[in-house]
Amino acid sequence: MIRIKGIGKHTFMTVFSIAMVFTMMPLIPEAAEYVNAASGDPAINLVRNGEAPQISGGGGTKDGTVWYGNYPQSAYSPKTVPSSPERGEICVDSDGTIFKCSNGDTIDYCKVEPVKWRVLSNSGKKLFLLSDTNLDVNSHLRPYGPYAWEDSMIRAWLNCRKHTDFFDYTYSGFYKNAFSYEERRAIATTTVVNESVGNAEGGNDTEDKLFLLSFADACNEDYGFSSDCDKETPERLAMNTAYVKEGGESGCDDLITGKKGDWWLRTTGCGLTEPGRNMFVTFVYFRGSVNPFGDRSDARMPIRPAMNLDLNSVIFTSAAMGGKTSAGVGPNSLKKVGKSSTDQWKFTVRDTYRNEFSISDVTVTGYAMLQMNYSGAAVDSRECPERISAIVVGSKGNIKYYGNIATPVSPGGTATINLDGKFDQKAGDKLYVFNEQLGGDKKTDYSSELKEINVPPLESRPARVSILALKAGRKKVTVRWKKASGGVYYQVGYRLKGSKTWRYTTSKTTYKTIKKLKSRKYCYVKVRAYKKVGKTACYGAWSATRKAKIK
Repeated sequence: MIRIKGIGKHTFMTVFSIAMVFTMMPLIPEAAEYVNAASGDPAINLVRNGEAPQISGGGGTKDGTVWYGNYPQSAYSPKTVPSSPERGEICVDSDGTIFKCSNGDTIDYCKVEPVKWRVLSNSGKKLFLLSDTNLDVNSHLRPYGPYAWEDSMIRAWLNCRKHTDFFDYTYSGFYKNAFSYEERRAIATTTVVNESVGNAEGGNDTEDKLFLLSFADACNEDYGFSSDCDKETPERLAMNTAYVKEGGESGCDDLITGKKGDWWLRTTGCGLTEPGRNMFVTFVYFRGSVNPFGDRSDARMPIRPAMNLDLNSVIFTSAAMGGKTSAGVGPNSLKKVGKSSTDQWKFTVRDTYRNEFSISDVTVTGYAMLQMNYSGAAVDSRECPERISAIVVGSKGNIKYYGNIATPVSPGGTATINLDGKFDQKAGDKLYVFNEQLGGDKKTDYSSELKEINVPPLESRPARVSILALKAGRKKVTVRWKKASGGVYYQVGYRLKGSKTWRYTTSKTTYKTIKKLKSRKYCYVKVRAYKKVGKTACYGAWSATRKAKIK
């Protein structure tokens, strides 16, 4: 087990790189229109011009959700228990699992896991996100005093800023703890409008990466909430994680895991407010109504962070579970991208550390086989799987095939890809190759720029053979067929009735006699043309099967 002390000077994502469990502007093809699957969206989608229409907004319990970042959440039992655990300590278990020691009076352990976010809206090339659960616990002010969001301790903690001499969250706040560097780059800076409720002054507007919802947000029907703040609705309910139960950042461990909890808003409340002394802050009650009077600014209450994600920093969206699947690793790895009915998505974000990745010397080495050299790739490790991957993109911008064509064991190397039956030059297909790190289900992937490959003209397959005649003789059959364009050789397949095994023979002409067959048996015959491209045989389609009874 690895123990990481001094978490005030280290973030969770720093720990990830130490434990080696986690570790560009890409060329995105333009498309005339978005291809929407009839029974679901494709499992992998390019984000073009900041648009991701497959992700639904509206914030309701049945609307879209995304997974982004990592944070302590569920209770965890380490395989190797720390001998002298410290409050807030980050540890890495013997199997690589990252967990955190709680800040409560009794030290328990919580597993660092992917964070699920509810999509409140998808517009303006941004996703407006709200955490699906209560993720932490803190108070707006400590000690109790006049409140405005710009002075909130939660604001400082969310955005990794210094609040007072006693509360400096520069290294220990949510923004750096929950997200990797490249994930942080994709979070937009938002102008946070702080309106008033009743006679309570809202304070100045702020510029933040992360923030809390306002009173108006929590009653906004466009975000999936009821406009009636007094109404108890399921859309406003939030579960407390085990980490919240253990007190989270505040160490207040009197909340109950698995139960729905209150959660802070940022708007000043109108309860017990004097001019210039706004002491209360609004919140959502655990039953789903919104309290406009609020609670004391020093009260410790669960937190649901919100943010805007800039889709211009995202290359792919994919189904959160099993979305990006390859047929193994190697030349034959391209796999058709199927349809998915999921409402849960993950992202592949641009990685500036991969800007040096490039492709050169693309050559045809056989039928539909391309070989290329790559350089500037990140090197694979057991904990951080690195791949040279490829996609085939159709003329309408839809990803038709995806695969991992190589594992880079050094920054430079050679990769080969088999495009047989998966690339249609005449239809306008395009091929892109890139270097990516695979995070796994629900975890963010990181990718280089997409490199478009100028695919040289590929050999065409021979035409389908048409059988002209099949004549039976004594213990033999003779089959004749029409010459197939593009074919040099022919393969003849045959089997007798009652046998499931096909046997094969070849011919350089347009006929073949098959001998030594059993009398009074039906013989089934089919033919296809083929040619040799280098050392590879390129086959056309089989003819229709014909039969004749042996004499």
